[in-house]
Amino acid sequence: MEIVGFILSLIALICSFIPFLGIIIAIVALIISIVGLVKNREKGKKALKIAGIVISSIAMIICTVMTIATFSFVYMNQKNVEVIDGVKLSLLKSEVYELNQEVALYIDYEKTLDENITIEEIIKRDLLSLREENILYDSNSVKDIEDEELRESIALNDVDKLYYKINNEKLNVSSSINLDDYVIDLEGKVYINSQID
Repeated sequence: MEIVGFILSLIALICSFIPFLGIIIAIVALIISIVGLVKNREKGKKALKIAGIVISSIAMIICTVMTIATFSFVYMNQKNVEVIDGVKLSLLKSEVYELNQEVALYIDYEKTLDENITIEEIIKRDLLSLREENILYDSNSVKDIEDEELRESIALNDVDKLYYKINNEKLNVSSSINLDDYVIDLEGKVYINSQID
């Protein structure tokens, strides 16, 4: 029994850098070594039993540290991904807001020049580029997005709305905003049409 406990403790030490597996083997080795020590107290074989207990205890400590480190790494990595995703979504929302504000300002300015012109006429005349046929999302694909404001700002291919590319010559928007990621409808509302991670 002492040889089995000793061999298992060596295997546990080798496997101690593998979370879970090493600790299971170390516990089994520790139990076998302790039982062997308690049951059989022959002096000649006592050294192997004590060595099995010591080695399996070291393996348990290493494996516990490795398991905690692994869980910590996975947890922190998940948190980092959530933070990055949150920043991306916040950036998208702020860009949509900025674009909508710019469109509204442009429409208001044009209406001061001609009170009889409609929003649709201004949009068609000045703010549209090409008709956008390639709309990425449908209603079903965005239903899991928790942020309702963001969800309502995404262009959908399964609605009757017509979307157009935005003419960047008329709007005074930040150079960091890629207008290819956004589309506009005939009411002057801007929508996201880019990949959301």
